[in-house]
Amino acid sequence: MVGEEGNEEVALERHFELLKKFPRDLLSLKRAQLICFYSGKPDLSLKFVEQVLPENQDQNYIYGMLAFPLLELGKMAEAERAARKGLAINKNDVWSQHNLCHVFQQECRFREATEFMESCSPSWMACTSFLLTHNWWHVAVCYLEAESPLQKVLDVYDKNIMKELEKSDCEAAEVYLNALGLLLRLFVRGHVDLAKERLATLLDALKDESVWHVEWLLDLLTLWALSSMVELNSAHNMLESLKSRVSSMEQNRQQVMQKAVQLAEAVYEFGNGEHKKVFDTLGPDFDALCYKMNKWMSSMKFGSLF
Repeated sequence: MVGEEGNEEVALERHFELLKKFPRDLLSLKRAQLICFYSGKPDLSLKFVEQVLPENQDQNYIYGMLAFPLLELGKMAEAERAARKGLAINKNDVWSQHNLCHVFQQECRFREATEFMESCSPSWMACTSFLLTHNWWHVAVCYLEAESPLQKVLDVYDKNIMKELEKSDCEAAEVYLNALGLLLRLFVRGHVDLAKERLATLLDALKDESVWHVEWLLDLLTLWALSSMVELNSAHNMLESLKSRVSSMEQNRQQVMQKAVQLAEAVYEFGNGEHKKVFDTLGPDFDALCYKMNKWMSSMKFGSLF
């Protein structure tokens, strides 16, 4: 739908027309929402699902798809209602479970989040590697934010997230994404030795270039992991590879991607312990929320989605 030219605007128009004709086409709706997510357009994502909601009110999946853009737009009460409506139809709707956990997490209802998600976890066994490990990532983060015993966080990492790699059909890159995201949180909270102990077991996999450029966030986390573990040659090669990919884009996309390259350089320096260089690179007005959803993300992701 995006096409070789990578024109997401055209793709969204096509999905809009398709969903007018086939409002129960889940695949088209999901792809439209993915494009919106990676283009930083939660308002449009919400419009897509609202467009087809009247024809799908009996379907549990529609409420999870409604809840997510509501979360992105900060409409927590509405997101909670939507997620709970999906779960009322099907308690094993994993996307609604995930989105309800987001609400709990955002509102610092950490105990409620962990109890709810752990009670839901048997229904995750059929999930993709990403969604299964991402849901466990949420559980671990909520334990961490609630200042629960650190062993609970480590148990989730060791027994639930990394356990996924033992499956013959696992998507390893998606596991690394959630594993590294959790280790970085441990690292910045001062649990450096624990984080590095687990990073050491991932280094060979992260130096494998086949997992590079699958997902922009994974690239950032890998840059941090490699540089923080003093694998500077590999980290430098990855950073240069990212820059090379950007330089091969058409001019408009290159301009959009400059902030992404800047962030990658800062992450590399952070892992290397060069905190002044991080500040010099990002400047005093840096706001991480500006990087949560931004058009430049789509430039790095669509190749692996479509």
